[in-house]
Amino acid sequence: MCKLATECGIKTPKSFLFTKNKAIDSTIEFPVVLKPIKKSLSESNIFKIKVFYSAEELLAFQNSLKGNEFFILQKFINKEKDLLIYGYRTTNA
Repeated sequence: MCKLATECGIKTPKSFLFTKNKAIDSTIEFPVVLKPIKKSLSESNIFKIKVFYSAEELLAFQNSLKGNEFFILQKFINKEKDLLIYGYRTTNA
């Protein structure tokens, strides 16, 4: 969705894939927002979004992960307004 938004001229924060075993990119600027990519029905305790203010906080969270969860990590942007964009993909397009 970030790629599509960028192509449409909407500014988006730089995004990174984040997992338990992936090294934290040294170019990431804090604070950051962490969002689960997929929430399964069995993961009732998974969060919707978390904010981390330092690399140490993010590393501690990363070390606490038990499974192969996948997350999107983005620069936290203080905003005046919020825009929610929904995407839909069909099998033919």
